[in-house]
Amino acid sequence: MKTLRRVSTVFGAVIAVALMCPATALAQERPAPATSAHDPQESDKARGDGIKVHGHWAIDVRNPDGTLSSHNEFENALINGAQALAVILSKAAPVGVWRVRLLAGDGVCTDDGVRRYVCSISEPADVFGDPRWVFPNLQLSAPRDSSGQLLGTLELTGNATVSFAGSIDYVEAIVQNPSVFVSFSGKSLATPIEVAPGQTIHVRLTYSFS
Repeated sequence: MKTLRRVSTVFGAVIAVALMCPATALAQERPAPATSAHDPQESDKARGDGIKVHGHWAIDVRNPDGTLSSHNEFENALINGAQALAVILSKAAPVGVWRVRLLAGDGVCTDDGVRRYVCSISEPADVFGDPRWVFPNLQLSAPRDSSGQLLGTLELTGNATVSFAGSIDYVEAIVQNPSVFVSFSGKSLATPIEVAPGQTIHVRLTYSFS
């Protein structure tokens, strides 16, 4: 129940916006109706109405001594985020934990120093992940400004330790919905992120809404 309350809190901004806007960018686009030269809403329609979900990734790779090896930033796209948002907004089912997955060939994380796995960063409440290769330190937050007002964003932050050299070429955020994990958003990287054993991967994923 703590997880449900937390996810509901961080998505409060989404619900508020959804109640105020007549359409969402998650819905299939339809041709706009014709407007006359005197239609006062014409300029608004030309700009486009609706809700847009933006996912911004910042990934730092750090050496064992804490120095920065690389800094990477990019935007991602929704995968099955529309389905997850529909469940959250309609309260159709409880929403579980989040995970961030970092994919690199056969994997750059391990549980025993031999077998390679995808690096997964998950919330501590995740009971499905093996703690030997799922790093249970993912934190969710709804940032506020200096006056205490919500910024209308959701942040996921966490880190994983690298066991094998490799190139991370795909990242994704998945959410438990309600008993299986669904890909919410992801990105194929045109320039892979190189990692080496002993390095740590620090991830900050920020969702914003407009």
